[in-house]
Amino acid sequence: MSNTRFNQGDVEQQAVRHTQQANAVGRKVDSVYNTVTGTAQSSPSKMTGAAARIAEVWRESVKKAVTQEMEDMATKMRQAVADQVSVDETSAANQKNVGLPL
Repeated sequence: MSNTRFNQGDVEQQAVRHTQQANAVGRKVDSVYNTVTGTAQSSPSKMTGAAARIAEVWRESVKKAVTQEMEDMATKMRQAVADQVSVDETSAANQKNVGLPL
């Protein structure tokens, strides 16, 4: 039994929301990137080509800075609650073995 203040289900729901939001941001960034590169491919302008290269750098930067951080946060949330549950279970088992009231 967990004595932690956090409800595992609530933490998991929040982690799922982080992952879903990261995926949504990633899809939107990809959509913008695809629009820019599609435009660049149909234009002979060097400025359009430069914009496509900038879009590629922007896309990778956003994915690293935003989506990866959100996915990492979800993973860390899940790990923290699992670690706390493990500590709580060990503590309860130790109390039971010693004969202390829970």
